[in-house]
Amino acid sequence: MVTGLLADTDGFELVADDRRVGSRRMLQSADVDLLDAVAARYMDAVRNGSREQALLGGA
Repeated sequence: MVTGLLADTDGFELVADDRRVGSRRMLQSADVDLLDAVAARYMDAVRNGSREQALLGGA
């Protein structure tokens, strides 16, 4: 079973339980900035052993 965000240089798709959720979306620079910020917060939370909901807060 696949669930997650599938991304490449052209865009991304959301997948849940092996099914596409909505249509393929194109990536714009603001989207990349947001994904970079989320990834950085996630990595900080993992490194610090945080149990808080690190991905739900502001940048």
